[in-house]
Amino acid sequence: MYNLLKGKKGLIFGALNDKSLAWKVAEKAYEEGAEFVLTNTPVSMRFGEINELAAKCNTIVVPADATNVKDLENLLDKTMEHFGGKIDFILHSVAMSLNVRKGRNYDNLDYGYLNKTLDISAISFHKLLQAAKKKDAINKQLAAAALDVFAVEPPEDTELLSLPNFLVTPHIGGSAEEAIIAMGRAAISGLDDFVEPSNFE
Repeated sequence: MYNLLKGKKGLIFGALNDKSLAWKVAEKAYEEGAEFVLTNTPVSMRFGEINELAAKCNTIVVPADATNVKDLENLLDKTMEHFGGKIDFILHSVAMSLNVRKGRNYDNLDYGYLNKTLDISAISFHKLLQAAKKKDAINKQLAAAALDVFAVEPPEDTELLSLPNFLVTPHIGGSAEEAIIAMGRAAISGLDDFVEPSNFE
């Protein structure tokens, strides 16, 4: 431990259990001296183990739906109240595909589910940053930033990519164990739908 984050205060979304990316980041951030508030949806909190992580990291949990602006505003208010001021970082580790969860193949998407997926996985990030800006919740000096999703992929903004404190990683959400299993099942289902077994004889 090097106390790299000593004195830094933040907000971490998305820790469900010890397999969550947000959970691992929270553990490491705490080891390096950071303080943070944890948050997840009320439903996720009932099924997950976030309170265990909160006890381990000596912090609080504030329930919030990342797609709900009022929830986000309340979350930011309670976070600043907890710390007595602004925060230094936010981890938005939030993503979900309702079509995948419902077992719907790519050629049978429910667009209502798709829109909800975009709201949860992407638009909620903008809602969060917009709410944080309006509440002046984040300290102005940005030490570093990391992204794994861009409007255009691969990213073409060379000025952004060349910044020394900006980290870009491949979009690896599809590499999660659950996603790999779902994609395999979808592929098998597709073969069942379009290919007769006799074609392989």
